[in-house]
Formats: sequence, structure tokens, C-alpha cells
Amino acid sequence: MPYLRPPYMNPLVLEDLDALNELGTLTWGWEIKYWTEIGLKHGSFVLFACDPVTKAWVRTDGISVLEAVNKFKKII
Repeated sequence: MPYLRPPYMNPLVLEDLDALNELGTLTWGWEIKYWTEIGLKHGSFVLFACDPVTKAWVRTDGISVLEAVNKFKKII
């Protein structure tokens, strides 16, 4: 029986994987989580990444991994 994703889960697409590869070149430490609440149409990917200049952890989020990574790039 195939796995059916919950209706509130945003699927990962190829652009998200490319963004994660780029993130690996920007910083040495990062973590990604997915967050949602029952009843919402979609959730958010939450990205915690280490700013390579200030050495501080930064939190961004987005509907896709690509959006969260792009927000991180604007910060650094």
C-alpha cells in the first residue's frame, strides 16, 4: 500500500534539494524542521542555520525549503 502524505504536508521538490546543497556551501551547521497544526492547509519549513560571519544561529521559515534558505541568504 503506498504511503499517502497528510494533506497539510508540503512536498519536497528538486529545487528544495538544490537549496539544501547550496546551504551546505554557505554554512557548516544547519537544521530543518517541519511544523504545522491540525486544520491548517499547509505548514512551514523551519531552518536553523549558523551565520558564518557572526557565528550566531539564525532562524528562518518558509512554505518551501527554498524559501527558507533564500531568507537565510538575505540575512548573511
